[in-house]
Amino acid sequence: MASVWRLRSVAIGLRTVAMASTSRTVHRKYVATTSTLAVMAVVYPWTGTAIASQTARMERMNQLKNAHQ
Repeated sequence: MASVWRLRSVAIGLRTVAMASTSRTVHRKYVATTSTLAVMAVVYPWTGTAIASQTARMERMNQLKNAHQ
């Protein structure tokens, strides 16, 4: 499931950059912003999945702790 979201966000980021770079009337600032967003779209899913797995791990630890009490 996480890989689907990762691929989707990467595709959206790349499409945004492609649309921005093909338009000749687009300002450089807009292109810089969209490429930054594309980089974030690529980087965020990895950090997001790491955070999610860490949260799940903590959740399991809490459940085990509660079960022993």
